[in-house]
Amino acid sequence: MVQGIEQRQFDFSVFSARYLVPVLERKTMVLITFLSVLFIFAILASMVKPEYVSETILKIDAPFIRASTRLSNQDSYQTTQHAALDVISEARRIQSAAFCANVFLRLPEKAKEDLKTPLDLRSQIISTIGSLFSKDADKRSNVPKESIIMEMAQRLTLITDDDARLITIRIKAVDKAVAPIILKHMVDAFLEVNAEENKASVRAETQFVEREKGKAYQNYLEAENNMIDLRKRYGIPAEVEITRDIGLQLEMRRLEFNLDMAKKRFFTVEQLLTETQMREAGMLGNIKVISPPSTYGSPSKTAGQKILGIGFFLGLALALGIVFVLEFVQAPLRHELDVESVMRLPVMGIIPRINV
Repeated sequence: MVQGIEQRQFDFSVFSARYLVPVLERKTMVLITFLSVLFIFAILASMVKPEYVSETILKIDAPFIRASTRLSNQDSYQTTQHAALDVISEARRIQSAAFCANVFLRLPEKAKEDLKTPLDLRSQIISTIGSLFSKDADKRSNVPKESIIMEMAQRLTLITDDDARLITIRIKAVDKAVAPIILKHMVDAFLEVNAEENKASVRAETQFVEREKGKAYQNYLEAENNMIDLRKRYGIPAEVEITRDIGLQLEMRRLEFNLDMAKKRFFTVEQLLTETQMREAGMLGNIKVISPPSTYGSPSKTAGQKILGIGFFLGLALALGIVFVLEFVQAPLRHELDVESVMRLPVMGIIPRINV
């Protein structure tokens, strides 16, 4: 009876002979390929300019209209929803092209020049290589206004906290001194727009009260003229308050009551108009600056490290790939299993080794 061939256990020498030995035999080629690729990517990493990050933190309170209304304890869930919507809407406004265009008009020329340099890796590498072969390398090309505004929006990073009503704004710049300047003008524009919106809400209330004041004044004049016409019609002097005619007396009391109510309403509306005008004049925004714009001391090295990391792994993969492709083409016999696969016959026992 023929017994089956016993399966061989895992042998590390197989992997050592097939993968480690070829690499060691061609170690010079591996090193040259790896270092060449790494050198090329190191040159590309040197073309990437450093990025300085400036940060500020804003707190978004409830808008004036909603803050002026009293909510009961049962409306806590609704208040939380409003807080999340307020933070999200303000964050979207900051990232909008219209707001960035408004900020662009406020920026000094130094900040605009910084924004002309794109911070994405591809654009920086292409522009640097192009400047090396260009005769006018020192002259910066005219960048359209729309491209600068788009670059500003791309440099923005917003982090929101709905529960705490906080928005963290971060912006990148090539120049360390420019980053806080851009962020400061952005915060100033944001506070002005927010204050104008709150003033607009109060201004609408003021306009309504002004219309009501005009109506109240007309009613007051009408009531006063009705009383004067009655006294003239019946020849009643101003100092007379009581007459013998009961019907006439009731008519006088009615007109006096209307005159008194119209007078009170007019002065009440006039006082309310004064209060709304004072509130509009002193109205501030519902946004507070928790942390003013500040810049990190050291530049961000993420882009350069990313390029070097890509070059490291790409060079290693390319070097090993060349070795294994040559190994596959030449197909040398490096282990007993290679002999078995070539002979295509089962081998009983162990093939002897020949040590050179």
